[in-house]
Amino acid sequence: EGKMKKGSILEVVRGKETVHEGPLGTLRRFKDNVAEVVNGLECGIGAKDFSEWKEGDVIKAFVLEEKKQTLEYGLDEKKEEDKDEN
Repeated sequence: EGKMKKGSILEVVRGKETVHEGPLGTLRRFKDNVAEVVNGLECGIGAKDFSEWKEGDVIKAFVLEEKKQTLEYGLDEKKEEDKDEN
């Protein structure tokens, strides 16, 4: 589901236990290093500081995005709620 992107954080789940969480090391399609691979295509994945892969491991990937917090966002939401009530 989705795609694997360079710069992602990987979570390796074995059964019900998370056995590793850390940065994606390498992402390859055929023999080329690539920036992303979409769902349904084969690829090679390497995790930094993890090599104990076992058959059946589930790989979850996510990207952390830092967003600047603003007060205006909350105020704008409140204004919209007030409009809906009237």
